[in-house]
Amino acid sequence: RAGSALGFMAATSSLQANVGNFCDKAKWGWAAARVGARIAFVVPGAARILVAALCSYEGMGEVHAEVVREADGEVLRRQHVNLTWAHRSSQHCYIDMGTTGAGAHQLLLR
Repeated sequence: RAGSALGFMAATSSLQANVGNFCDKAKWGWAAARVGARIAFVVPGAARILVAALCSYEGMGEVHAEVVREADGEVLRRQHVNLTWAHRSSQHCYIDMGTTGAGAHQLLLR
């Protein structure tokens, strides 16, 4: 569950809402509803972070992902991924953000 979501919606291919998670036979997750949307997830220490993002040949943008240590706000990892590709299909792209150290962290996506 997202700790904060500005401009994101929980969504499936058939269900949409402003808060909460839904799951049906379609793929579900969080979808940016506007340019500049941001979402944050609290991540415990010693956690492996792997982000699954939809890549497609149309209607996609970029994602900026950061892992931030909550204790001091230090950005530990940063990745920028273009989600548009030339293949005429839509698939998940995986972004490996590594493993967190001790203590609480945040995964920030925008």
